[in-house]
Amino acid sequence: MSDLPRRSIDDLVLRYELEPDLNDIYVEGHFDKEVLTACFQHAQDPSRIVYTIDSVDVPEAILRKYKLTEGNKQRVLALAQELSGIDILRCRFLVDRDIDHWFEELVQSKGLVWTKYCSLELYFFTDELLQKLIVTVSRCKVGKWGEFVQSFSNALIMLYSFRLADRELDLNLQWIDFDKSLSFREGLLSFDFDSYASKILNKNAKMPFIGNFKAKALEWHKRCLDTDCKMAIRGHDFVKVLAWVIKNGRGNSALGSEDAIERALLLITTSDLELYSDISS
Repeated sequence: MSDLPRRSIDDLVLRYELEPDLNDIYVEGHFDKEVLTACFQHAQDPSRIVYTIDSVDVPEAILRKYKLTEGNKQRVLALAQELSGIDILRCRFLVDRDIDHWFEELVQSKGLVWTKYCSLELYFFTDELLQKLIVTVSRCKVGKWGEFVQSFSNALIMLYSFRLADRELDLNLQWIDFDKSLSFREGLLSFDFDSYASKILNKNAKMPFIGNFKAKALEWHKRCLDTDCKMAIRGHDFVKVLAWVIKNGRGNSALGSEDAIERALLLITTSDLELYSDISS
């Protein structure tokens, strides 16, 4: 975050009322800002300036006003609603769907844009990109490509299903690293569902719920398999599992970290990314 003082909501109301042509964008985090900035640079559109929400002072009282909890996403939502009373507002406020679209109608507000998929990272989830990073660049030893992608997606959807089960059962679990629950078997990615479920509930001292939790997660997993996988994968999990595959795939592991994956994604970001048209419409 910059050392500059954060701007108040009142300052922003005045700014956009006096300069209605400004079309700034507010996002949750730094990677979101980098991706959108790269899109606008490629499109040669210097008028679009992207700000992370931590550049704005969104008091707790404002979050409570809209019945929102702590977090960057909630602050972007609150800011969008606070500025929605401005007559001419060209700003955009980008937030991830995460798991919200499975449980409720998404909040709508002037200038508010929900990612088309679960999160911004999923705009990069394409067969072409995965094959380029995993096979062409990193030379990982994976099985038949179609079967590998299916195993890759399945592991990610399993992780996502745990989140859905947690929310439905209102367990409020604290999550743990899943690296040790991943493995390669004959060139395909395998995720140890039972082991990870036990580790999570044991860590949270909620083992009595293990049966119900696993059953609910399996229900969600089956349901998620019937939809576009990009609507059932968490963005951070996508990056993390992709890094794990590259690190453990017996190839060139130079891209085998989350930071390296993000840098690689930025290198290929252009205005052709679907996100660009979504935020520009």
